[in-house]
Amino acid sequence: MSYAITAMFFLSGLGALVFENVWFSQAGLIVGNSVWSAALVVGAFMAGLALGNGAAVLVAGRVRNPVRAYAAMEAVAALSGALLVAGFPFFSVVFHPLLAPFLEAPATLNALKLAIAFGLMVIPATALGTTLPLLAKPLESLTGNYGYALGHLYGVNTLGAVAGALLAELWLIPALGLRNSGLVAAACGLSAAAIAWRLPFDTKLETRAVSPAGGKRILLAAFLAGGVLLALEVAWFRFLLLFQDGTTLIFAVMLAVVLGGIGLGGIVASGLSRRGWLSAGTARAAAAGAAATIVATYAAFDAVLRLLAPLQPQFLVFAVLLSLLLMAPVALLSGVLFTALGAELRRRIGDAGTTTGVLTLANTLGAVLGSLAAAFVLLPALGMERSFFLLALLYGAIALLIPGHLSGWRAARPALAAAMVLALFPFGTMTGSIHRRMEQHFGGRLVAAREGMVETVFYLSHEFLGEPLFHRLATNSYSMASTAIGAQRYMKLFAYLPAALHPRIERVLLICFGVGATASAITDLPEVREIDVVDVSRDILEMSDIVHPDPRRHPLRDPRVRVFPAPEGAPEPGRDRDLLAARAPAARVGGGVDHPRVLRRVRGLLALVGRQPRLDPRRQPRRPRAGVAGAFLAPMGAQARQAVAALRHR
Repeated sequence: MSYAITAMFFLSGLGALVFENVWFSQAGLIVGNSVWSAALVVGAFMAGLALGNGAAVLVAGRVRNPVRAYAAMEAVAALSGALLVAGFPFFSVVFHPLLAPFLEAPATLNALKLAIAFGLMVIPATALGTTLPLLAKPLESLTGNYGYALGHLYGVNTLGAVAGALLAELWLIPALGLRNSGLVAAACGLSAAAIAWRLPFDTKLETRAVSPAGGKRILLAAFLAGGVLLALEVAWFRFLLLFQDGTTLIFAVMLAVVLGGIGLGGIVASGLSRRGWLSAGTARAAAAGAAATIVATYAAFDAVLRLLAPLQPQFLVFAVLLSLLLMAPVALLSGVLFTALGAELRRRIGDAGTTTGVLTLANTLGAVLGSLAAAFVLLPALGMERSFFLLALLYGAIALLIPGHLSGWRAARPALAAAMVLALFPFGTMTGSIHRRMEQHFGGRLVAAREGMVETVFYLSHEFLGEPLFHRLATNSYSMASTAIGAQRYMKLFAYLPAALHPRIERVLLICFGVGATASAITDLPEVREIDVVDVSRDILEMSDIVHPDPRRHPLRDPRVRVFPAPEGAPEPGRDRDLLAARAPAARVGGGVDHPRVLRRVRGLLALVGRQPRLDPRRQPRRPRAGVAGAFLAPMGAQARQAVAALRHR
């Protein structure tokens, strides 16, 4: 296969992932940098790919020159993606006539903003979704081997995506900014289109005689494979957050490891196909191997942590090694599995473009549902450990589902081998060695742990002579708050000093509950009549009884308090408050405050309660209300201190 084709598809993958990173940053300005913005971008991207796959299925057999059609779709994706990047900053202005009637209905307003942004991002993603199916037929004609062509293109495109994810995070966005990074992504897409336009492919290929038996089972296997891998990615990310700070760099590393494994798996499968070794048996072995690998890596993880302990201060190296151990083997086997399923499906469908379209459509739909199921069902309901077991079990079921020439127990041997490994799954590792590591990390005794939708919450007791001195609240690997005397004094001053300076505080908005120190101080103020508490974690609110066992002193039981777990609930917009109590979050956990990200995080959080704050660190408000004095934000740095001091409601 020529270097031009390899470069073409590598550039296509690179540009697509740079676009996705830029869109994620820009979506945060519209819906807030939260679970919503992540779900919006990933959902729109995957839904667009699925629509593109489906469209390619409908037109694959009718397009006279699929190479030119591919070039056109790459150009559409590049130009529409660039227009989207340029237009996102003007989103509120352009759509103001549509959004204005709903300013007093925050739930409807947020739903409209999500729907509009989703629809806009689907356009370039749909164009990208057509590209692989369009090229399948001419590349099969060029190589004479569908499995080789599919594996090579799939692998190279995915490796391009790895480069795009890392370049966007490490260099493009920090050095060039969002708009120029979007232009780089568009240039990659247009370059791929230009290469394709000049390729002299002979696309005439006779339709094969096929045997349709087993095609539906292969598509179901592809659907399950996509769902299991994306669910695993969500579970892996949550699991590694117990040992690494959750920065965007760490997410980029994890994504790069997964994509790199998939890409290398596709290239390995293309080599197997060229030697005639890519078959249904290969697919079954890859699925069973993935099931066994999940069990083995989880069982060995604690031992590997001990082995890598000297490298933990080297933040990036430690993260890369952990990600490689946990994710790379399964991702590589998944790349082999996808290509092997495609080769088997090609024997049952007469047209290469249609084969690739339905295969990628099934796989993409599974990926969409798998990521949603992991985030909103599996992790909250089962926790990480049982989710790993269930996903490994599903890989074993995929091995049993794939049809082939063998029958009976011989066909079931890979699935039986996976079942034997699953029988050895190390249940109890999470509550045993992992929780002991949390106790060592935070220096306390674990009294409660909950794996929620957004994070894993820990409460630890720090004791002296067998008696508790104070409790610590931690989320994932980060200590969030404590009931220690110094921390209590610091957090209560968020209420007491503004009360001393302001003649009358009656209505209060508290953002982030923590262990309730500030909330308790606010309830001590006799003139306060209304207290609205907003927190992004329902689990933290529900676990607050640990540090407030007496319901008479529990701040959330005070009759003046209304609790709003964002983003599900939000106070009414347009209400004046006499006091806003909030801490700007440390966006770069464990490494100080990254000023631009603090601004985006605070803006996004306040957007959830229905108001867009003014955030301008270069000036103080002309008519300041009672709020948090800059002295209380000294540990956060001068820029963040100015930014939060500039917050006010109008």
